[in-house]
Amino acid sequence: MKGQKFAIVDIETTGGKAGRDKIIEIAIAVVENNEIIRSYETLIDPECYIPSNISYLTGISQEMVQDKPKFFEIAKDIVDVTQDCVFVAHNVRFDYTFIREQFKSLGYTYSRKTLCTVRLSRLAFPTLRKHSLGYLIEHFNIQVQDRHRAMADVLATTFIFKKITQSPLFIAELEQSISLGIKESLLPQNITRSSIAELPEDPGIYYMLDHSGTAVYIGKSVNIRSRVSSHFAKKSKKAALMQDLVHAITFELTGSDLMANFLESIEIKKHLPSINRAQKQIRYPYHIFTSSNEAGYHTLCISTKKSMPEGYIFLASFASKQSAYGRLSRLIEQHQLCSKLVGLTNETHACFNHQIGKCTGACIGLESVEDYNERLNQSLEHLSQELEGSYLIIEKGRSNNEKGAILILNGRIQGYGFLESDTLNYSNVEDIQRDLEWVEENAELRYIIKRYLAKNKRKQIIPIPSPVID
Repeated sequence: MKGQKFAIVDIETTGGKAGRDKIIEIAIAVVENNEIIRSYETLIDPECYIPSNISYLTGISQEMVQDKPKFFEIAKDIVDVTQDCVFVAHNVRFDYTFIREQFKSLGYTYSRKTLCTVRLSRLAFPTLRKHSLGYLIEHFNIQVQDRHRAMADVLATTFIFKKITQSPLFIAELEQSISLGIKESLLPQNITRSSIAELPEDPGIYYMLDHSGTAVYIGKSVNIRSRVSSHFAKKSKKAALMQDLVHAITFELTGSDLMANFLESIEIKKHLPSINRAQKQIRYPYHIFTSSNEAGYHTLCISTKKSMPEGYIFLASFASKQSAYGRLSRLIEQHQLCSKLVGLTNETHACFNHQIGKCTGACIGLESVEDYNERLNQSLEHLSQELEGSYLIIEKGRSNNEKGAILILNGRIQGYGFLESDTLNYSNVEDIQRDLEWVEENAELRYIIKRYLAKNKRKQIIPIPSPVID
C-alpha cells in the first residue's frame, strides 16, 4: 500500500516462552513502497544462560553477547525504528509477544498494528503445501546466508512480503488487516485509526469520554485495542451514539480478564455512563431463597425481604422481578423441576408442567424426596451467588512484579487491587485489607467471582485465617 511503512521484524531468543525466555538478537527492516528505507540489527545480552541447543541452531554463543547492550538499552531504538509502522513477522505472534513482554518488564506498553506473513502467505499462495519460512525460502529460491540469524531471516521475510503485496487477490485483505476492520465513516470526529492503533492489546477497561471528560461508555476486554476497534466496524445504534458523543478514549490495564470484569462492573455503577445498558443497576431488591416444605421437598421463593425467617437460605439477588422469574424458568426447563415447588405457580394439585410431561411429579408425591432434592441441589450450583470461606484470589498483575488480588472474608467480598509479588506472605488480614481497595459487594460481583471459581481450573487461591466476628 502506497505510503504505508512496514517494519519487518525477526528475533532470536533463549527459548520459546515469552515472559520466561529472553531475546538475544533482533533485526528490523523498514519497508515503504516495496523498498527498504531503514534497517536495524543488534545482538542483545539476555542476562541469562543461552542453552546449547539455541547456540547450535543460531550460532549465537554466550561469548558473543556478553558485551552487547541489554534490552533496556536498545528499547528506545525499537520504538523509534517501528514508529508509524505496521509490525510484520513470520508467525507474528511469537516475535510481537516476546517484544511486548520485554517492554512490559520495563513498565512500558508496546503496541503496533500487526501482520503475519504465515497467514498472509496462506491467503496469497493457497496452492503451496507449506508456509513455513524454510519452505518459502526453498520454494522461491531465496538466497539466504546465516539462516536462523535475525537479519538473514528478516531479508527473506521481506522478499516474501513483497511477493504477497503484489498479489492482486490480496490487496483488499491487506487493507482490512491494516485498518483493524474500522470503517472511517463510523469514527467520532476526534478519534483516528492511529489513536486506536496505539491502544494496548492487554486486558483492561476502557473509557469513552465526551467533550467534558464524562464517561459515556465503559467496556472491558482481554484485548483493549481489538475491542475498541470492533465498536467502529459496523453500523449500529451504539456506534451512532459513540460517533456523536465520544471525544476521547482512555484505558486502565488490569492484567487479567477477571480483574477487568470486576473493575468494569464497579466503574459502570460508579459513573452510570449513558450508552451502557447492562450493569448500570445498583440495587438488587429481588432475592431467591430456598427452604423445605412439610413433606421434605426443597422449595424456592422470590422475596423483596432482605432476610427471611429461620430455615430459609439465601441464594441470589436480581435487579428485577422479571430477571428472577427468568432465571427460575430456565432452571425448570433445564432440570425438569416442578414449577409449583420452585414458586412460579400456585396450583393446588399437579403443576401444569407435570400435565405436559415436563415435571416428574414431585408436586403430587410421585417422585421421591431424595431424587427431587438431589436434582434441585445440582441446579442451584448454577444459581447460588453465595461465597464461602476466607481467601485471596490471585491473578496476573499489570506488570511482572505484581499480582491482581480479590479478598473474600467469611463469604463476603471485602477488597480488590494489586499487590507486589514479593509481599503475598501476609501475617494477618489487616495487612491485606490495608493494601487493597474496599468494595461494596453486590449480586453482580458475587456472580463474577462464582463464575470464575467454577470455570478456572488453574485458579490460584490463597486461604487466609477467617477473622473472628463478634
